[in-house]
This record gives sequence, C-alpha cells and structure tokens, in this order.
Amino acid sequence: MYDSNVHGFDYSCVRDATNVLVELTTNANDNYRVEIVREGAIPPLVAMLRPGFGNINTDNENTQVLAMKVLQNLCNNNDNQVAIIQEGAIPYLVEIKIHNLTTGAFAVATETLRILAIEHSS
Repeated sequence: MYDSNVHGFDYSCVRDATNVLVELTTNANDNYRVEIVREGAIPPLVAMLRPGFGNINTDNENTQVLAMKVLQNLCNNNDNQVAIIQEGAIPYLVEIKIHNLTTGAFAVATETLRILAIEHSS
C-alpha cells in the first residue's frame, strides 16, 4: 500500500496535483482514464482517504474531497472499479461518510460509494 507518512511531505503539492487530476479525469475519454490508473493513481488517492491524512485541517479535508472526485471519475469501467475496491477505498469512504461533518465531503463520499455499488454490480 502507498505510504503518505513521509517526513517533509508537502500537502499543498498533493492538493494541487489532485486538483489537476480532477480536471484531467472530468472530461477525459475512457482510454485516458484507464492509462491514469495504469500509471498508479489509485494507491495514493486511496491513501489520501485514510483517517489522519496529514495534519487534519480544512486544506487536507479539501484534498480528500478532491481525491474522492478523481476516484469517482475513474469509475468509468469495471477494471478501474475493481482496482479502487481492491486498494481498500470502501472502508475509508464509509468512514468519511459517517464521521465527516462537512456537506461536501459527505456528498462526494456518498456518490462515490453509490457509483462503486451500483455500477460494479451491473
């Protein structure tokens, strides 16, 4: 599993990179999204959902929301969904849904879980 507990980890760079991934995956074609997954995007995105990601503050919470949005965008096919599930995203999404007090994080976690549950089951 991806380990984000590295000394000197620059969370503003992580937020900015995640924001770029949101933009890249929002209107990307399916082949582009598959390539992003092949290049290893899922493990660090799921790591960002872990409780205690960084020094939890508003900025890191927003980064978690961005990570969930990228994961949503990558749910374009069963292979990507399986990779997201196998990386362990579901328990973290449920945790965010249960314990997060912000409407944005709750809504994005709920929608990501819905996509993984409904789309993957069909």
